[in-house]
Amino acid sequence: MVENKTRKIERDEIIVCGVCNNAIPKDYLENSLGGIKNFYCQYCGVPLNLTHNPINNNVSGRDPIISTNTQKETNLTNIKKNGEENDFALSYSNITNAIRSYIFQLIYQFLKNTPFTLKKIQSKKELKSSHINIILKKLWKELKDLNPNDLANQELVSSKRRIKNYFEEFQSSLRPYKKFRKINFALFAENIEFVFGLILGDYEFSNLTTSKKRIVLDLKKSFGFKSDTATTNSFTYSISLVVSKMVRSILNQYHITEGNDNKLAFDEIIGYVIDYIVNNKIKSSDLSEFNNSKKKKFYTTLEKLIKNVKTDWICRKSFEDHIYKLILIVNSLIGDVDYSSRLFGLERLIFQGLTQSALFEKDQDFSPHFKLNLTLILCRAIFLKIKNFPDITKLNSQPAKLSITDKNIIKNSITDEITAGKKINSQILKKFYKLSLEEFQTYYEKLQNKLASDLIYVESFREYLSDLVRLVLNIVQSISKKSHLTKLELAVIKDLANYNFEWFNKKHERTYFYYPLQNVPDKSAIYNTLELIEDLKIEIQQFSEELAILFPDRLMTEVRNIYSHEWLSQLWGKGCTYVRKSIIRKAKAHTDFRVKEEELLRLREKLEEKLGVKTLGCLNIIRKYIGNEIYTLQFVDLLEKELGRVSGEIKVTDEELSLILAGNHSFIKSIKGKIRNPSHSNYNPHYKFSKERLYEFKDFLFEIFGDRVKKSSELLERFERLNPDLKEYSLQQYTITEPNYFQNIKEKIYASYWFGFLRADGSRAGDPYRVTFALAEKDKDSVEDFAKAVGFPLDRISPRTRYQRYKGKLKTYKSLTVQFRCRPMAKDIDDLGFQSSKAEQKYVPSYVVESLKEAKKIAKQTKAGWWLTTPGKLALAFLLGYYDGDGEYLGGRTAKIYSSSRSFLEHITELFGIKNKVYPETKPGEEAWAFDRQYISKGLWAVYLGPDVFDMMMSSYEKSMKRKRLLYSAE
Repeated sequence: MVENKTRKIERDEIIVCGVCNNAIPKDYLENSLGGIKNFYCQYCGVPLNLTHNPINNNVSGRDPIISTNTQKETNLTNIKKNGEENDFALSYSNITNAIRSYIFQLIYQFLKNTPFTLKKIQSKKELKSSHINIILKKLWKELKDLNPNDLANQELVSSKRRIKNYFEEFQSSLRPYKKFRKINFALFAENIEFVFGLILGDYEFSNLTTSKKRIVLDLKKSFGFKSDTATTNSFTYSISLVVSKMVRSILNQYHITEGNDNKLAFDEIIGYVIDYIVNNKIKSSDLSEFNNSKKKKFYTTLEKLIKNVKTDWICRKSFEDHIYKLILIVNSLIGDVDYSSRLFGLERLIFQGLTQSALFEKDQDFSPHFKLNLTLILCRAIFLKIKNFPDITKLNSQPAKLSITDKNIIKNSITDEITAGKKINSQILKKFYKLSLEEFQTYYEKLQNKLASDLIYVESFREYLSDLVRLVLNIVQSISKKSHLTKLELAVIKDLANYNFEWFNKKHERTYFYYPLQNVPDKSAIYNTLELIEDLKIEIQQFSEELAILFPDRLMTEVRNIYSHEWLSQLWGKGCTYVRKSIIRKAKAHTDFRVKEEELLRLREKLEEKLGVKTLGCLNIIRKYIGNEIYTLQFVDLLEKELGRVSGEIKVTDEELSLILAGNHSFIKSIKGKIRNPSHSNYNPHYKFSKERLYEFKDFLFEIFGDRVKKSSELLERFERLNPDLKEYSLQQYTITEPNYFQNIKEKIYASYWFGFLRADGSRAGDPYRVTFALAEKDKDSVEDFAKAVGFPLDRISPRTRYQRYKGKLKTYKSLTVQFRCRPMAKDIDDLGFQSSKAEQKYVPSYVVESLKEAKKIAKQTKAGWWLTTPGKLALAFLLGYYDGDGEYLGGRTAKIYSSSRSFLEHITELFGIKNKVYPETKPGEEAWAFDRQYISKGLWAVYLGPDVFDMMMSSYEKSMKRKRLLYSAE
């Protein structure tokens, strides 16, 4: 029996489609919610009702795909054994669905292989009735001669006599063609036009019914990219490798992390790759691994694929699916090279192709001189490592060959040290060829960044090092004739012969060469505040798209775009006045003026060369211009704005950096004034940021730009390392006037309230004596009340604008912070049992427990309510403070509080007599999202306070948070 998972189906019942007699497997039941009797057939899509078993009710149904107007009786009365009923029903369903799928495949083939229909597809014109008649007749002939072995579904139980009988009965029902056409023309015409529309791309897959989606999936499976006879295994691998290289390059520019917005980014990449291929942009250099014969075959097959992708939506979609799969694989490999161990077949070959495609040697981000110098320097390091092996004592000896393990040790040790960010030892960092030390270091840092962010690049770099290890081993073990050596081998031999290795033979220094790549102290021992500011501006400048979202006005002034006509002219490869004189001036004089097509093609090439995947927006503007959707002046204006958004040419201003690092407009201006202006009231030419400030900068940069701020973090770390005298925190000379505010808390209801608030929204992170209290700007009153309570100057309250991603967009969050360093207060609140809101295990402070016991004891003696006693109010004030920080008012006398600790809330319910149970808002181990970052939740728990406890709590201390108290009073 086929049972619904949510609604029980009795043993004598089975779900059978009244249109196609399809017996629905439980895995395909749709909308099967408890209490709903209607289901939907996954093949024909009609609503279904629960019907009795065919043995008890002679079920009538129509032949699959045959007339919707006439029904045919299906005789099932001969089935007697209950065990055979299901087997037959499923077999019957299989054969009807197989015939249905086969018919749609025939329609697709006839449309693609018939000349006049193919012409209609290419011209995107509608089919005529005569065309449908011809295809219908072809279908009739095929179906009449159909054999069960012709069907793709090999799971049919076609050997059983009943199924054979049904198959024969189906073919006999086809009748003579004229009668068949008369009865079935309308239905088949609809199906033919549907497949024709699919090929032309007239439908959105998500808008199709379930049955039509199955048709699309069957057609993609049978005639999609991999099923196309034009795509041989060799071509499939070749095009997959080319696409994977493109995808890897694009993903490294996108900096995609795990999250819901990946699908959107992946769709853009798919569109870019399809556009690149369809427009014949695959160059010979993209196929450097292929010989000329293989390239010729590749381009021949590629032409057929391009033709299909352009004219056939089914082929295009299946090719997009293949690209999407490659994106997922490459994206996983970039971050986790161990993922390769789980790949097999084609995917495994693609991974090997990527790692063996000489990514470093062909990387255009590095100059040929840097590659040559790095090769020579690495050969020096390999040479020294080889000489350190016990069996190798002299350069011209004949030692035993190193094992594969030994070679891997050499290769991996060097790769790991470079990837870990270590610098090359100064003793082998000499004798550069046409390259300065500074230029080499710049390129080397760029190489380290690539190796740190792309594990495919790491594996390829290991292959490159393997070649160098083999090269140096050949040099060490035997010197060939000069005529037999390559240019590189000759250059390495010459370099090793001329290099002074005398320092290697010094006593006690042999083991040093296991580590030829060591951290070298920075030459400059000075790194001041102004230098840090300028370096941060340069580094942040590259995040142009995020900056454009944060500061839309940075793209233009009141009169012109910041990305100027001159910049666009230079990007175009023209003189500085080209855009202004040859385009703007002519367009103003003649409104119908258009830029020539060859000039647009040149611009497109320049854009792709400079911006890579970031050029997608610019290409869209060019397409609109070519399609006459925008005129010339609009074209230039939109293009300059888009280039300003993505190019990274527009510099970061002091005001923008201030808003990013400190949340106000004048932070950097003020710092520069202190350093540069002798008349400034706080003039200090040696001003330095505190460690506290540096930690804040790191957090704020990460919130906005994510993992891409590694270089900025390194700049901040360098500043801290080269300035050992930094203060621990800002405004170190200030303190508060009430350092003992929380002492003797049992005598202070107001202090108990603020301690409860601190338990919810306070922090003791960082400095051992630091206390931090921060709330959203809308609760300014509470922040100021806390500041007044502890004696913190109101003018020192720090406003902060934070930028964080939420649902794919950068949002602005404004907050106010009270932060100070006070040893006595820090000790007092720690002794009272302070725990941050992030602590997993929490408990109610002991003074609250003791106060409740004392209150209930007094109430018993005086026969008054315990909540009216001073100890009772003290305990309730703690709960009120916690509610103001981590609670929610729900209207009337209803409220609830939250905590990451279940035991804490259960302790509260026990102490205050709350009858409601603690329940999970988010269960531990569930995936959750915070500002577009996915994480595994440790659990969030909640409990309703109940009306009685809520009233007691609100009356315990009348100066609680104004916003929530006003809501309560209004009710």
